[in-house]
Amino acid sequence: MSETYFEIIGNKVKPFTYRESMARTNADGELTLEFSTISEIVSAESIRFIHKLERDSKTGDIVNSTPVEPANIFLMSLHIDNEIEESKQHSKALIHYFTFLLQLREQWKKNKAWQKGEPEPDWYVMHSRKSKRPTYLYRKALKDLVLKEKSLSRTTAQAYIRRVVEFYKFQIRIGVEFEFPPFEHEVVKINFQASEKNMKGYLAKAVHTTDLRLKFGKDKRNDQVKQALLPLSNKEWINVKRILDTERRVLKNVNGETKWCSFSFEYSLFFRLARYTGMRRIEIASLHLDQLPKNLSTSKMLYRMTIGEDARSLTKGEGNPTREVDIPIKLMNELIDYTNSSRYLTRHNKFIKWKSENTHEADNYSENYIFISTKGHPFLNELTVINNRWSEVRNTVSSIMGYRMKHKAHNLRPTYAVSTFRVLLKKYPSDIALAYVSARLGHEDLSTTLKYLKIAEDQPTGDEIYEDVLGFLDAYEDIESEFDSQIG
Repeated sequence: MSETYFEIIGNKVKPFTYRESMARTNADGELTLEFSTISEIVSAESIRFIHKLERDSKTGDIVNSTPVEPANIFLMSLHIDNEIEESKQHSKALIHYFTFLLQLREQWKKNKAWQKGEPEPDWYVMHSRKSKRPTYLYRKALKDLVLKEKSLSRTTAQAYIRRVVEFYKFQIRIGVEFEFPPFEHEVVKINFQASEKNMKGYLAKAVHTTDLRLKFGKDKRNDQVKQALLPLSNKEWINVKRILDTERRVLKNVNGETKWCSFSFEYSLFFRLARYTGMRRIEIASLHLDQLPKNLSTSKMLYRMTIGEDARSLTKGEGNPTREVDIPIKLMNELIDYTNSSRYLTRHNKFIKWKSENTHEADNYSENYIFISTKGHPFLNELTVINNRWSEVRNTVSSIMGYRMKHKAHNLRPTYAVSTFRVLLKKYPSDIALAYVSARLGHEDLSTTLKYLKIAEDQPTGDEIYEDVLGFLDAYEDIESEFDSQIG
């Protein structure tokens, strides 16, 4: 018999409708169930029920599927009794918690803990020792994920433990008896300054809570973020955008005089791609005509492009790893229009001639590149020139703002990351946002992406600089389903 393993998943029902049922006796004296005609119909846009899957270890096929009834009854109660419209975060927290319980059970089996009299871990099994109860073990695991592994944000961890507490409070209310309590009840007093009309200087308020609270010290997450990893501020990007999008003029020193000079459209397009896709300099410079779509759909706001080994372009990392980036449709249309223009065709013809005259370099530049200089050289061959053009933009912005802007061109990449996080966090939990941005940036080590996420979480309500182009979340409608299998 083949071995199996277990997995906790969420199964979304959309839309979800609930009607009360009533037991009746029919003419034959048999008991039947009918929908109540007097009770209200409860509807929810969606509800994510939780199932435990048993899979074949070799094939991954589903052998058995069992609903996690205590969790699903709780989720239904949120909509039916509490009349909440959205229970997505509750579902994700419980998926995370019940997955943790599976891991506890595997440890229990591996260590043969039953020989020591340890009960098999489950959501309702509360050990006599508080530290061994699943709720307290879960709180410790969340703390480790935040502080040691740094794979979960503080806000997500705190939200998860609150939802688990709600789950157990519901079980207690409906009469589930635990041998030992899943948590201890606490009353915390909060002192606050009284109003001017009150004779007392300070008042106290009692808050009823549990001892499962997750408390973290002062957040110093950004203290070690280098200047090179910081995004442009709103003010800085607005001025850069004006140069790249509208004016296309920069200040230059010409024969000892500072003059306004035109700024190349190619570099404007280049830097905007860096800003709105998070691609690196070499990744944009190696883009070629075969990567552009033949028929561009206007039904979506982002076009997903493949870059790297499979697309015959360059990325950073061992083996030139393939990944996908999302390009705003507006920007993609500009790319397509540009490559069909006489301006581009003139440069491309010079590029072909340059290759024929420099056969020793031709093998290194085998594609029909999008970004070509006026001399016919691919930008790949002139990466330092890109830095020079950015310096012109930076100096112009510094002159306008009255202080020196220090950002390098590479800082357009964290600007994309942080601003995208800020938009995503309005609709999705941080783990889904992290999975999306990490995939787009091509980070093998999540530590850098986590720094970007932490910067975004520290300032979640500012004027998001990404919204001037994608000021709506519909562009990211499919992200949740895309990463559901990874998040759990």
